[in-house]
Amino acid sequence: MPPIAKKYGRVPLPFIETNHVRPLSIWTALLNRNYVRPELRAITYAVGDEMNRKYPGTVINYMDANFPFRDGFPLLPHISHNDGRKLDVAFHYIDKATGKRSNGNPSPIGYGGSEPPRKGEPDRPSRCTSNWQYSYMYGWMPLSDRLAFDQARTQDMINAFIKQKGIKTLYLEPHLKKRLHLTSKKIRLHACYSVRHDDHVHVQL
Repeated sequence: MPPIAKKYGRVPLPFIETNHVRPLSIWTALLNRNYVRPELRAITYAVGDEMNRKYPGTVINYMDANFPFRDGFPLLPHISHNDGRKLDVAFHYIDKATGKRSNGNPSPIGYGGSEPPRKGEPDRPSRCTSNWQYSYMYGWMPLSDRLAFDQARTQDMINAFIKQKGIKTLYLEPHLKKRLHLTSKKIRLHACYSVRHDDHVHVQL
């Protein structure tokens, strides 16, 4: 696939941990859902290095990116992952039993392990109930109960992507934007015909 990807200006994200970046699920790479523009790979490596310096041992777990094919080739079920400019990145978590930072994820694929709104926070999922796909992975995905959302590391990771000049847009649920005290205009509101973004952050060039 790399020769085909090169023709369309895309490079693979790593199969195994490289520059503190790895696939959350190896199937993402095996199914060729891990291709991005060279600039986005470089940015992801830079964020991985920054996070590992601040939190030794931390890695960036990437999720779906794009196929290695021409622009417009869909990466189902995603709407916009079709040009090498988009990447989903998993949140960070803490091991409840030890209180230590973990590189694991409650979900085997990253999706479905949502961090839902708390009382007093914006509740967009409840406003998008007429769109079946918005929360279709929430509630049925088998999840581990040994991990808790790591607010500090997730906040720092998102801010690290925000400060990268090449990153133009991030999608994150409004309740997490508020909880993590994120104010950047790069964080935008996605439509209800998308899927909820409280189990990952979407970054794009």
